[in-house]
Amino acid sequence: MIANSCLTITGRLFFVFTLVLSVWFSAGGEAVLAEESMFRADLERTANYETKGIQRLKGLKWKFKTGGKMRSSPSISGNILYFGSNDGYLYALDKNTGKVLWKFKANGEISSSPAVGSGVVFAGSNDGNLYALDAFNGNKLWSFKSAGEIQSSPAVSNGTVYFGSLDSYVYAIDSKSGGLLWKFKTERGITSSPAVSDGVLFIGSLDHNLYAIDTESGNEVWRFKTEDIVVSTPAVSGGKVLFGVRDTHLYALDLKTGKPVWDSRTDGGILDWVYSFPATDEAMVFIGGVDSMYSFNKKTGKRVWKFETVRAVSSPSIAGSVLYFGGNGKNLYALDVDSGEELWRFKTKGEIETTPAIDNSVLYFGSNDGYLYALE
Repeated sequence: MIANSCLTITGRLFFVFTLVLSVWFSAGGEAVLAEESMFRADLERTANYETKGIQRLKGLKWKFKTGGKMRSSPSISGNILYFGSNDGYLYALDKNTGKVLWKFKANGEISSSPAVGSGVVFAGSNDGNLYALDAFNGNKLWSFKSAGEIQSSPAVSNGTVYFGSLDSYVYAIDSKSGGLLWKFKTERGITSSPAVSDGVLFIGSLDHNLYAIDTESGNEVWRFKTEDIVVSTPAVSGGKVLFGVRDTHLYALDLKTGKPVWDSRTDGGILDWVYSFPATDEAMVFIGGVDSMYSFNKKTGKRVWKFETVRAVSSPSIAGSVLYFGGNGKNLYALDVDSGEELWRFKTKGEIETTPAIDNSVLYFGSNDGYLYALE
């Protein structure tokens, strides 16, 4: 009882400290940092942002030019926007103005999307390093070297950072020290980003498997074999693990056993390979093929609608009743989630491969024209 009381008091003190810190930074007109931010909205990678979306596009709020293509999706923490670029920099911008707060230079391209936890930003680089940076000033706290490019976007949970590498390993790293806790070997490289739920990590590999791994021990819980490489970042929702495979499959597996609940497909053929990652709300799953965006019933796997476009390789995001994704090469689309009806589109000068992030009716995404866009 005494120990539990002490823990409760400590938790309250930490909450008060965090609140005071946020108020202090707000009063000074400087950066405010929320406690956690993740690629595709959350640890489960649902890409469902609990914020207002944009039903009607007003226009461009601001845009910021980097020195390379952008394949790193933005993460938002407080009023700071974090993302990487193929120019090798990790950027921190004021989300309201697009002003640079700081930038950090790695020794390779950054296509890994950053995660933020406890005032630290974590991101991988093609130089093989996972970097931990002070979220307020960009100072390097530590780096961990793998033997391959890191395109996987890290997940941060309970003091541990999880990510995959093209060296074929899944890593668990102590978020404070950068020390290795465990690593798990697959048979080929990993570009998929881990989803974490109830003490289990889910990640795909180029060895055609989707793995479930115990987050504490690093031991395999189960694996599911597919017929093609698994580049998809899985989404966890409603007791299911949802992920696409390049050969046109969308799978829903039982969270505990890894057994298929349903297996649906896009229209098939090499022209409609699935490179996109699934987004999900309470009822539906959304995923892009090369020439269409699809909606499936999450319970049954039955297709609900199809929106035809070109190269829907950008993975979709949801905010409110609107679905956002990049398609037709250079367009950012907004669709009604129920009908698939187009609400609006925004044209850039490069292909869009990033996942849009949405916060308070502002949408942020990167394009291969080198710009980070903020739309409202």
